[in-house]
Amino acid sequence: MPKAAFTTLGCKVNQYETQKILESFEEAGFEVVPFDAVADVYVVNTCSVTGQAESKSRYTVRKARRTNPDAKVVVTQPARGQYKAFSAVCTHVGCIMSEVANGTIDCPCHGGQFKVTNGAVVAGPPPSPLPARQVKVVNGQVILL
Repeated sequence: MPKAAFTTLGCKVNQYETQKILESFEEAGFEVVPFDAVADVYVVNTCSVTGQAESKSRYTVRKARRTNPDAKVVVTQPARGQYKAFSAVCTHVGCIMSEVANGTIDCPCHGGQFKVTNGAVVAGPPPSPLPARQVKVVNGQVILL
């Protein structure tokens, strides 16, 4: 069973959103583990209203990477200069995405396909969209936040 870890940095709205995201992962068959445990997917729900908030967000993502450098993420570019990132773990049974082509992110296990623009299910049995990850472009490099 794939594992997911969650943390929230921010207001009560962020906390509510994180709970809803967590519930969708549970419904998709993920085991929820503490954020400092090894997981297949780490969800950091944050806002960056201040420089301090951005700093905490970057620290939290680096912490997750140190805990499991093999956690999977897929980054897409649906339009020039626009980058999107999603978990590379299928929400159906936890398979790892195999291809990004023709506007979809494809799962090899049961034919699941997700839109590159928003991670929504296009085809197959996945019960929910791919969880989004945040990225930004710094000096021409795409950085996972």
